[in-house]
Amino acid sequence: MATNLLVMVLLFGLIHGFGLSTRLQQLPLGEQNVDMLLKIISFNIGVEIGQIFALIIMLVVLTGWRKTASFLRFSTIANHALMFAGFMLLLMQLHGYLHTVNEEEFGFNKDEHYHIHLDMEQAKQKNYTHDSL
Repeated sequence: MATNLLVMVLLFGLIHGFGLSTRLQQLPLGEQNVDMLLKIISFNIGVEIGQIFALIIMLVVLTGWRKTASFLRFSTIANHALMFAGFMLLLMQLHGYLHTVNEEEFGFNKDEHYHIHLDMEQAKQKNYTHDSL
């Protein structure tokens, strides 16, 4: 296997793992270290088994499709779209992380943010009651 491919797989795995770890931190995993470790290991094993099953199905489908003329055209477009979506997801995750870690740098704190949403809900209710009369 080419060294560049191994590096790309490693980098993709790291980015994917960091994305999952931010979501895993939000789950109520318990306070005991042993219990939390078992839950994290179980989660990772489940993710890997799911990925193996998905890859087997994709391998069967793509092996048959590779023989057609539309494969090259579609694969190029799909790869560009997936890279763009992945980059946007990375930006969204980084923004969410930075927003929770450095609340004050975003122009308003959590309390002000909550009040803005309350004001928006009150405005919706006023418009709803006004329109229904």
